[in-house]
Amino acid sequence: MTQHTGSRLQADNEAIFLIHVPKTAGSTLRIVVRRQYAEDECFLTYPPREPGRTLASHPQPEQLRLVMGHYRYGFHRDRPGLPYRYAAFLREPFSQVRSHYYYLRTAPKRKHAERDRHRSIIEQYPTLADFAGHEWAYNLQTVYLSGIPYVLLKDAPEEALSQAIRNLDTEFVAVGLTERFDESLVVLQYHLGWRDVSYVKTNVRTQRFADEDDTDQAREAIDGVTRLDQVLYDHAQAMLDRQISQIPDFESRLEILREKNAAKAAAAAAAEQATGGSSTSTAASVSGP
Repeated sequence: MTQHTGSRLQADNEAIFLIHVPKTAGSTLRIVVRRQYAEDECFLTYPPREPGRTLASHPQPEQLRLVMGHYRYGFHRDRPGLPYRYAAFLREPFSQVRSHYYYLRTAPKRKHAERDRHRSIIEQYPTLADFAGHEWAYNLQTVYLSGIPYVLLKDAPEEALSQAIRNLDTEFVAVGLTERFDESLVVLQYHLGWRDVSYVKTNVRTQRFADEDDTDQAREAIDGVTRLDQVLYDHAQAMLDRQISQIPDFESRLEILREKNAAKAAAAAAAEQATGGSSTSTAASVSGP
């Protein structure tokens, strides 16, 4: 039986700009979204790893259907005159900042310049509480969705928050939440007509530091610099709930996705056991923030 694929499929020459806020399950999401598009329809950008790689320099921007990476709202302006919509995933602010901090401390496979830059940040902000003083901890999700850089956002925080919410309400086909990843994928699948969105989790951080890194002091410090992000996250929660309520067969779609995920996880575990733990799935080989 053919399932309804959604009421808002992509128009001709329309690109979905999928903002990847660091540490919001983007590594897993990349695998899912690239399954939906041909290679020449995708533009993935993750500066500073790819200096000089810009959307404006793309030889055939009208062919792009998916633009994903670490960029702020407004990236579509490098593709002028062509239709677009945005999507993004957000994460509970304290968890996002903590995960970002641990990533900087632990990710082992980096290009040399990036590794040195991250080491320098940790030397200057050695604890989780200290990291609250770095610009990457300061309402980063609001920075990304408002399009307003950190240096300007600090001077007009309420204006930036209003802009982020306005963008979310008017230019985003959907917003997902890391904590509700499966539900979010079903919403994206419905509105964009995506095919199979099942997955095996990737880039799951297993190493954790001592409990003293995750203290009341750290939480208080991070809560103090993510107030805007919390308001934005709450707004995204309500938006996701509304979109779910508009999908008539949502529960059956969600059940199908979770059954596929369970089957894939079991197959991956069996393959790893059969090879003595030396085998990793394609999904698990992808790393990144």
